[in-house]
Amino acid sequence: MGYFDTIKSQKGREFVLLGQLEEYEKLKLEQKYGERRKTPIDEFTMKRIDVLDYVLIEDEHTESFRKIFETFHDQNALFNLESFYVSKKNGLIHEDFNAYLTVKEAEKLLKPLQNFVDKHKKEDSEQ
Repeated sequence: MGYFDTIKSQKGREFVLLGQLEEYEKLKLEQKYGERRKTPIDEFTMKRIDVLDYVLIEDEHTESFRKIFETFHDQNALFNLESFYVSKKNGLIHEDFNAYLTVKEAEKLLKPLQNFVDKHKKEDSEQ
């Protein structure tokens, strides 16, 4: 499929496929502002932008996509959770989700996260 593929309705009207427009928009943004990162953060970049406590949670390769899920915090006092896919066909990034937590927001998650881990570790060890 090209960037402006269309479909025809039964009445003969043509419609541009929305997904193709989204890809075109992402391509134009990359052309204007430069290419976005499509790989996990490397050691050089971590030092350059002062990334702390980096964890690569997932780096999965499929036939069509590479999925990257990583967490870190930096000098902006935000805890970053970023998950995205990179198409192997056209190199475009497809956002899965991004979450940027302040210290107060992250603090609220500490207890529920620890409870979650403790509960499921205990269940796994009993099996």
